[in-house]
Amino acid sequence: MKRLETIDATHEPGDLKLSNLTDLPNIGTALAGRLEAIGVTTRDELTALGSVDALVKIGAATGSGCYSMLFAIEGAIQGERWHTLPQQVREELKLRLDIARKREPARPSRGDRS
Repeated sequence: MKRLETIDATHEPGDLKLSNLTDLPNIGTALAGRLEAIGVTTRDELTALGSVDALVKIGAATGSGCYSMLFAIEGAIQGERWHTLPQQVREELKLRLDIARKREPARPSRGDRS
């Protein structure tokens, strides 16, 4: 996949990283921002981390993350729209995510002040 190599005058210096992610299928500015918040700024970094671990980190950092986001991230890694991922791949990703989430320490609820 071709990387964005130029920036027009309307971009801020940090925007190039976000632009690279948003060039991937399924990655809009909101998801790119969540990925950047966990330290992922390039396709190579996303590929190295993997979709499951990326979503676990997003969940730990922001409290958000769902199967659709998992499929979007995997589709971005594979270079395809998430809805074209085969059902078997989706089921395997869901299982891997459920197992990974059980390994992660539980986050305190918003009302838990301890």
